[in-house]
Amino acid sequence: MSGSIPAAKRRQIRRGVFHRQRLLAVRLSRHTHHTTYAPTARSYSGEARRRFIRQNRELAKANFSQSLRIRSLELEVSRLLSDNLRIRNLELEVSRLLSDNLRIRNLELEVSRLLSDNLELREKAFRLESDLRPEKRDLGQAKRQVSGHVVQRIKQELQAKLAELSRLVSGLDDPARPQDGEIAQMPSERPPPGGPQDGVPAKMPYERPPLDGQYEDKHYPSRTLGADEIQAIPGIEQTEHFQQPAKETFRLAAAS
Repeated sequence: MSGSIPAAKRRQIRRGVFHRQRLLAVRLSRHTHHTTYAPTARSYSGEARRRFIRQNRELAKANFSQSLRIRSLELEVSRLLSDNLRIRNLELEVSRLLSDNLRIRNLELEVSRLLSDNLELREKAFRLESDLRPEKRDLGQAKRQVSGHVVQRIKQELQAKLAELSRLVSGLDDPARPQDGEIAQMPSERPPPGGPQDGVPAKMPYERPPLDGQYEDKHYPSRTLGADEIQAIPGIEQTEHFQQPAKETFRLAAAS
């Protein structure tokens, strides 16, 4: 432990110890009035050694207490650092919770705004529905009236067409008769090719032959009316628009 004291300090301590020893010796000589011998170097070295040992012990105790204090301070600093880190983590967690709370608050405000908008829209829709209800009722009545008028008109048209068709059918059932101021044109009777002298009886006056029936399994063409026969039907006008298709029909029938 003596090596830790500087040399100047040691010299100062030695001078102080020597000076005090001399003063002590002078005082003793004055009180006793007899001759005293000066202390020897051996006694000085022993006293200095004991003093140095005592000082070293005190310094060792002070160093030990200081080291303990330093160790306790280091532990306290480490604890404070850990507490600081924990507080920092708590601060970050609190800031995150605050941000989450703020976001939740914003979401709540947005939801409340949407709910208010939804309520307003529902009120507007209810008002519009209440405003449009009479119009819808009027529109339904108008639709029913229009549909009734349309059905009535179609019914009248169909009745007129049925009456016209019935008239045509009744005209077809009546025998051919001349119109007012006109003479019915009958097809001229043709003598047979051989004549009656060949022993072939003459044909009867012209009568409109009945039409053949329509069969699905027949392999020969059906008989059709000729142009003269078609023109002889009562109620058919003799127009160029009718004569041309009749001639074409007669030619096609002759070709078949």
